[in-house]
Amino acid sequence: MVHRRSLVAGFVLLLLLTSTATASLIDGGEIHNDSRVMAWYDLGDGGVLTVDASGTIVEHQWVAGVLQKAKQLDANVSVNTIRFDAAAGLVAVGHDDGATVLSVASNEVVRDIPTVDPVEHIDWDAGGDLWLVHNGGVRQAVEYDQFGASGARTTVMNGGVASFLVLDDGRILTGGFDGTVLIHADDGTQDDLITGLGGAVKVLVEDGLILWIGLADGTVHRYSTTTWQGGFVSSSTTPVTSISLDGGFGAYVGHQNGHVRHVDSSLSIIGSFQATGSVLAVTVNEDGSLYLVSTTSSSTRVRLLDVDSDGDGIADAQDAFPNNADQSSDGDGDGYGDNADATDGDAFPNDPSQWSDRDGDGYGDEADGTMPDAFPDDPNQWLDADGDGVGDNDDDPEGDVFPEDPTQWADEDRDGYGDNPAGYRPDDCPTSNGFSTNDRRGCTDRDLDGWSDPDEGWTVANGADAFPNERTQWTDSDGDGYGDAQDGVRPDACPTVPGASIQALVPVIAEVTTYTSEAMFGCPDEDGDGWADASEVGDGMADNPTEHLDQDGDGVGQRTDYNDTNALVATIEDHCRLAFDDVRDICLGIRSVEYQDYLSTLNESERGRMTYTYWNATVANGAGARGFDVRLVKQVAMLAGLVFVGMTAAILTVSATSKKRALSASAVQKTFVGFGEGDSIADEALTGHAGLSARGGVEEDALWQDDPMESEASKPVGDPESPSTPPEDEATEAFSAIEAEEERAPAEPSPLPEEEATPSSAPPVPESGLPEGWTEEQWVHYGHQWLAKQAED
Repeated sequence: MVHRRSLVAGFVLLLLLTSTATASLIDGGEIHNDSRVMAWYDLGDGGVLTVDASGTIVEHQWVAGVLQKAKQLDANVSVNTIRFDAAAGLVAVGHDDGATVLSVASNEVVRDIPTVDPVEHIDWDAGGDLWLVHNGGVRQAVEYDQFGASGARTTVMNGGVASFLVLDDGRILTGGFDGTVLIHADDGTQDDLITGLGGAVKVLVEDGLILWIGLADGTVHRYSTTTWQGGFVSSSTTPVTSISLDGGFGAYVGHQNGHVRHVDSSLSIIGSFQATGSVLAVTVNEDGSLYLVSTTSSSTRVRLLDVDSDGDGIADAQDAFPNNADQSSDGDGDGYGDNADATDGDAFPNDPSQWSDRDGDGYGDEADGTMPDAFPDDPNQWLDADGDGVGDNDDDPEGDVFPEDPTQWADEDRDGYGDNPAGYRPDDCPTSNGFSTNDRRGCTDRDLDGWSDPDEGWTVANGADAFPNERTQWTDSDGDGYGDAQDGVRPDACPTVPGASIQALVPVIAEVTTYTSEAMFGCPDEDGDGWADASEVGDGMADNPTEHLDQDGDGVGQRTDYNDTNALVATIEDHCRLAFDDVRDICLGIRSVEYQDYLSTLNESERGRMTYTYWNATVANGAGARGFDVRLVKQVAMLAGLVFVGMTAAILTVSATSKKRALSASAVQKTFVGFGEGDSIADEALTGHAGLSARGGVEEDALWQDDPMESEASKPVGDPESPSTPPEDEATEAFSAIEAEEERAPAEPSPLPEEEATPSSAPPVPESGLPEGWTEEQWVHYGHQWLAKQAED
């Protein structure tokens, strides 16, 4: 169980602080200096409990300003972390092999919990169970009840747990090295978090409904544990090592550099003090004085902040001369007062071996004393650690810039490399401040990649940076402008072969005919199209600056090839000659020998305007059937003639046996059947099925009278005036006339249409060509409507 100060004690302490707030605290000096401890707990009533790294637990008591040992017990473990339960008198120690709980009263181990991983942090929950934090393995807190691990554990912090705290209400906090605080329920389930704190969370302290957070960057945060809202203040520039509550909703924040800042509840700094070493704790005494507890690498020190009676700046408890404003101490006992400015003052009040300092540089003149002045008459120099004859004070223009290196002492350009070429790590550019380290030392390195920038005396060939403005690249083995570092910017994919490529074709996995592009810099690209030659697909593509992909292997690149998936089709002409089912005008024209022969007689401008449709309508034997081959027209005409002869004979035979006559001489009316309700020819064309519906036309049966009107065909068979069949020589004469017409030279064509005859508003033809069954003329007039209809669908 974790117990905090009672509300009563806190209220009393608040009154004490309020009563002494107007009194100035001054440094009363160190009142305790002993071996180093890891933890310092104020027991109240002058009692103190300390724990050192070896597991020695000591109970002390302040007696007349002196800390005296009262009791000692040993955990006999190497301590990683400590947590003290003052109410229960128990100390929990976390070590590499687990956790040990000792009773201060009985000096006995009351519990031992072995673990596989070291215990880095430890705390009790409200039910008396221990939570142990492991960073070596799971990086989370694990609960141990009286039977062992209970199974409850917190969320893993991948960056490690830097601090740990169980709140009074049972919630569990883990502070991470990543600047995050995870908030868990009492069963370890995470239910909230605080992020973006800016530094490792070193200290977590609860104060009622307030959580104080100290960070490694020196800032301290104060959050409400109910809303998790708060703020922060930068207390110092070094890590926070302790937060001690002042009892008035403020806190004393201790830092690694010995700074102590008194921060109130509004996060304002209202006091500042200095201790020696890293601050371990601040104890607020009943009289308002403070103990600043700090540790160095080998000691624990307690500094008193007290009242100064004689006004000499020395606390009464430490003033050897409390009524003498000129002298207050003789710390070294050498007979000289420690105030050097007064008569018989000691220039070195803490050094019995030194008291005089002729040049006033702070180093004693006694050669046999401590830290004697190697230059007693030179106020700018006093030490020569490396024995090179040059004083170590770097503030002196003549001082040793390298006080621990007897081979170097000067650094004209102040870049950290010595000017002596025969010394250790000499500066290759002694008059130019630079930070290169790889090819040369101390030379200009604009991109700070460690490689020096080239100059007249040191080129890329000597090892200088081939890319002085790009820190991720520095060498270019093949000299093509792309760096050799594969993890750098624009890496050379062919570092030993010069090239100018910037990308490559890469086949998409599981898609045989699909390629994608990937960056590939610096590989051979003979045609200069940017594509690496080795990646270009198809014979000749590597030599073609406008092409890089030929999937069907016909030697024609994808950009030019009409169909790059068929090696037989490279142009529209190839397509039309193979696709006989393509009856678009352009294909009909390509397949028409007569049309092609006629085009050969025209100049370039005329050919551009002489479409197959126009030619077929105006030139080819005067035919007007748009979209059909002339030869086809001739064949149809011949067949029609034969059909006509047969039908004529049939009509004459039927009329000879018919007895009916026309019941009415009224004009014959015919109805044109449409393409469906509300449809029209234009509507059918817009759907891409012009003339294909097989619906519409003249509906004859419903419009003729019951009996046919009398006609020449109704005369009896055998009537001399109406022979049943035309003479054979007449049919022969008719077909001969058709053949003669075919052999006749083409009629003089009508004037070619002007180039601007096509409406300027004609829409662009779709990439797939004209819709099925459409002519170019239809597209000119109805294309806009077709496109609009497709957009609606």
